[in-house]
Amino acid sequence: MVQVSRMKATEDTVVANWYLNKMRGKVDTPRDKLKIHASDLELCPVKTWYRRILPEGQCPLSDKLILFFASGIAWEAWLDTEHQYAIKDGIHCGADDKTEHGLTEMKSTRKWTSTFNPTKSYPHWVFRMKTYAAAFEQTHINLVVFFWVGNGRDVGIDLKAWRVEFEANELDEHWAEVLRRKAILLTALETGEPIDVRLIWTEAWECKSCNFGELCYAKEIVQTK
Repeated sequence: MVQVSRMKATEDTVVANWYLNKMRGKVDTPRDKLKIHASDLELCPVKTWYRRILPEGQCPLSDKLILFFASGIAWEAWLDTEHQYAIKDGIHCGADDKTEHGLTEMKSTRKWTSTFNPTKSYPHWVFRMKTYAAAFEQTHINLVVFFWVGNGRDVGIDLKAWRVEFEANELDEHWAEVLRRKAILLTALETGEPIDVRLIWTEAWECKSCNFGELCYAKEIVQTK
């Protein structure tokens, strides 16, 4: 005789939020106001400015962003990578790993392998790699990408790597841009004054998921660029 199951599952948002908050505590933490990291210079400087000048907790990272951070950090932590640190011209750089193959930047994405281009799909990844190459005085960086959905068809999950090489003059030009951005952001942090919208290097796509969208003074201008 087949018994009828009386099992039931009730969604528990309290438990879910408990774990989300635990993850949040690992990534949504305050930084020294005037300490400039490589990551502060590749995407929207206004976002960094808000995070440093507003009271702690006023605009927390969204749950979605926390989950994205968690998925990328998890496999990096599981591998117990050899993080490398360098400071050049006051800019703090932390490479994800260093092996016999050189410095490595580790990323994860839900973009398909069939549509991914290591030099074009994510320009901010390239910006970070150039910054690290210049700071660590290297001519190449390994890019290792965890593809959470593979090619979206017959390959459900995948991992690929690229050796990304740079020319010396390319890195010199890049570092000049890094210093320009640092000066703009640092001035805004020191004075507390908003960054001149003409100097913002933000791309419009960043505004779509920004947790400062409700109060951002530059959003409308950026989206019309």
